[in-house]
Amino acid sequence: MEKNVKFEFYGEKLFDFRKSKGLSQEELAEKIGVSRQTIYAWETGKSVPDTENLAKLCQVLEIETKDLVEGLSANFIPHKNRKKWKKKIFILILIIVIIHIIFSLNRFLLLNKVKNKIDNIGKYNNYYYEIFETSSKHLKKYDDTIIKKVYYKDGIVKETYEIYNFLDETQENVLKEQGIEWFNNNTGEHYYFSEINKTVTKLDNSKVINDTGLKIISNNTMIGQNKFANLLVGFVFPYISVGKENDLFYIKYNTNTLGYKTNHTEYINLETGFPHSKQIVDEDDVCKDTLYTIKLNEVTDEDVKIPDLTLYTLINKEEK
Repeated sequence: MEKNVKFEFYGEKLFDFRKSKGLSQEELAEKIGVSRQTIYAWETGKSVPDTENLAKLCQVLEIETKDLVEGLSANFIPHKNRKKWKKKIFILILIIVIIHIIFSLNRFLLLNKVKNKIDNIGKYNNYYYEIFETSSKHLKKYDDTIIKKVYYKDGIVKETYEIYNFLDETQENVLKEQGIEWFNNNTGEHYYFSEINKTVTKLDNSKVINDTGLKIISNNTMIGQNKFANLLVGFVFPYISVGKENDLFYIKYNTNTLGYKTNHTEYINLETGFPHSKQIVDEDDVCKDTLYTIKLNEVTDEDVKIPDLTLYTLINKEEK
């Protein structure tokens, strides 16, 4: 409330309230922080207090503003009380900001920790991982089930695929595809073997197989790519949930591509940086689950050995 707010002040009532409290003009003046002459001027109508001193009078005399004045807005808040509310609001905002900073900093540090782990996947020279992926609607109706096994040792990658399809849980699996992809990073040799047709395709040297298949968070989202992206996610995107569950790091986020909404949940092993599992659920309740099994230093030369080419029919070279 500004000091020049206009209102009608009842000086004679101030005189009565002061007397009822047993205060002299000097005693009241001392409590308010003004001179005795000022109190005299207020009581005799020669001047009126500003809203700040009015609030002090009401507080000292233990009365309401309406007991001394007329014409103030119903929303009038005494100056002193308004200051208290401003201080409380400022403290509340400060607490909220501090909590946000702590929460965001924690997310930022977690994201960077996982990024460092994911970046170190490339140092492993010997590992095996299996991907088991299935799609389901209401966990009853299934589409494809994919089993992928990957062996990596000394720059050689051997991937086996099995893709099954069945309409519901009462019918038997139908094997749609079974194959092997083999790639030598050292020589550039690249083949795809179809176990169903017993054919082999020699692929162009354009696909480099490395550890990117394990960088789930790094590949599928902006998270984990660099520290600036992690900083933005940590402080700006509250709809992305990150945290730890035991030895796993999780990230939950939503996507909306061309009106198609999906909910994602991904887990990463904090110790190794390898993916653990992920789940994608679309707006039709179709759920796609992927589970990873990781093993280190168990791949042998036999595991990454190229299949016998004489057992397959060579077809025209093409890019798969």
